[in-house]
Amino acid sequence: MKTFNTPANAGNAAPATQHFTFFDIETHWDEALHANYCFIQHAASWPPRIGARRVHAAAAFDLALAADGAITCERIASWTLPRDGDERGVVEGLFTHMRARPAGTCMVGYGSIAMDVPVLKLAAMEYGLVLPDQLIASAGDWKEAWRPHLDLGLAIKGQGKTWHHLTEILVRLGIQADLLRDKARVGYPQDLAGWAELRSHVELDTVLTAAATMAWARSQGHAGIDPATASHALLQWWSRHGALSPRFVERVGLASSALWRRIGSKAPELADAA
Repeated sequence: MKTFNTPANAGNAAPATQHFTFFDIETHWDEALHANYCFIQHAASWPPRIGARRVHAAAAFDLALAADGAITCERIASWTLPRDGDERGVVEGLFTHMRARPAGTCMVGYGSIAMDVPVLKLAAMEYGLVLPDQLIASAGDWKEAWRPHLDLGLAIKGQGKTWHHLTEILVRLGIQADLLRDKARVGYPQDLAGWAELRSHVELDTVLTAAATMAWARSQGHAGIDPATASHALLQWWSRHGALSPRFVERVGLASSALWRRIGSKAPELADAA
């Protein structure tokens, strides 16, 4: 577990922390589910509906944010076929991880209300699984700044009409476009090397969502966060603790170097947490 501090928060007493778990899933169209829908409706449907998606990979990244802006990276985990069995195994692994988090942990996704959570709910119903509390709670029942489940994309959109791609936000934070290229074009793996590549991809998505969330927290008044510094530190931590394929090792290295040049003297001090 590692903590990094910016000059603004270095040396302060340990404050209360807000825990986060950033999650992402990868899905594919199930041809049988899609065919059954078309048969029942007596009509073709394209693209296939959300109800025809199945989960084949998931990741979760745990982070703690102190009131003074100190960020502690805690753990990253991922689940894929065939390493973790079938769809049930992948979903169950993610749910178990979420349940193990401290009370008050905020589960954060990007576009998760429209896509990830509906697919996870359908999988839970199919396999008789119980959703983690954070995905059950109604957003209207919570008045805290950080709800049990936050869709960052929806939070940024607010009452407006424009949905921003996560990549648009990340480029503004100084993250190289090379790291984000083809982010939305991930095919279904055909071999073990492909599954390893996908595991890197889904883990990186959670780290990038965390970087955007830290910038969002700063924009909402949270003290002690420098978005570029946070982005650099998160990528560096993942490069040491995540599952990176050779391609991602190179891309993350280049992106980290670019961020380091951008932040200059504000670069964080990385140290092992006690």
